[in-house]
Amino acid sequence: MTVKLSVGTWELDENNRLREIPPDENSLDQSIVVNPLQITVPPGSPQTFRWTIMPRLKPVDGEHRAIIYIEELLPEANDSNEGARVRMKMRYGLPIYAHVGERVLSAELNAVNVDRDNNRIFLDITNTGNAHGRMSGTYGVWPVAEFPGTEEALRQIRRAVNRDTQPEVFLLGSMPGTVILPENRRSLPLDFVVGQPGDYVVQLDAEFAGLEITDTIEITEPDS
Repeated sequence: MTVKLSVGTWELDENNRLREIPPDENSLDQSIVVNPLQITVPPGSPQTFRWTIMPRLKPVDGEHRAIIYIEELLPEANDSNEGARVRMKMRYGLPIYAHVGERVLSAELNAVNVDRDNNRIFLDITNTGNAHGRMSGTYGVWPVAEFPGTEEALRQIRRAVNRDTQPEVFLLGSMPGTVILPENRRSLPLDFVVGQPGDYVVQLDAEFAGLEITDTIEITEPDS
């Protein structure tokens, strides 16, 4: 397999999907040197490429982002075979973050919204720092009658995480590890299935850029 390497710059759109944007003289991709730019990888063998950051201008303070693309080069198509064929190729992106100056992590929780028709929770968060942040943490789901209260629920969640076990009396899940870029506001969805119809309590135990999120939310799983 032969691949080529290239460098671009990017941001995240409103749906938190990667979007390529045009470079400028201060963008990180202009300072990245990749060698070699084309590699042939023998079957079953590793291959190495190297990259380094060599700024041509003094970088401005803050976060800088780039992406190295590893894209397969397909051999020429053989038109001698009859019938329709589908050709696919691999394209992998390696995101790169670099920071200049002091790194500040901070965030604001604007709201916790519940879509009760679909049992989805949305965390409305603004990244007020100058570096990207990533959601981490867990949540627990109890039947309303068995919910032990916020403090005890948090204790049980953390104990289950430390023991790396799935508790018997409540459902334990992981928060989505979603990234929010600096000065961006996003609504992060949390989806879960509780199974049996009834009323439930969701206890969050999450963290984003130093912001602790320990909200308690009631939901209802309707009859199917």
